[in-house]
Amino acid sequence: GRYRLGVCLKSGHGVDTFLAIDETNESEVVVKSIVPHLIHDAARLRFEHETHVLRQLTGTGLVGLYDAGVTDEHWYLVQPFMPGSTLEEVLKSGPLSLELALRAAIDLASALDVAHGAGIFHRDVKPANVIVGRGEHQVTVTLIDFGFARSPLLDESLNDQLVGTVRYLAPEAA
Repeated sequence: GRYRLGVCLKSGHGVDTFLAIDETNESEVVVKSIVPHLIHDAARLRFEHETHVLRQLTGTGLVGLYDAGVTDEHWYLVQPFMPGSTLEEVLKSGPLSLELALRAAIDLASALDVAHGAGIFHRDVKPANVIVGRGEHQVTVTLIDFGFARSPLLDESLNDQLVGTVRYLAPEAA
């Protein structure tokens, strides 16, 4: 009831992600939801884990958890909406400018430093999981989608599963 769902941004493996409006303040948010009994146990455990991980992440290049809960049969998590384009979309128009390449490197390194400092490993860093925002006076780069993250809180049965996008796997994982 609090969130008015809009366009579906991403859907797959029982997880739906929507652009939405927070009815309490009319701000744009992203709502990620699942129906737990319709998905594989591993996906449900990863969703629960992502909610816990996002509570710990704040800082440059990161967007934390805004809200989470259960309604009817749906579990959901809510994050502030980061306007912009994915780095994947930006790269389709050609190479990055030096300024944008440096901003991306600095912000992503900062985000990963915060995550690693909390014992959290993203495990799916790729251009589709990086949002490039262009404000009036600056460019921002934000790492999103911690659905495959690993941390001490992750259910032990999932710890050693190979996850991520093959094209972007770290050499030691490949």
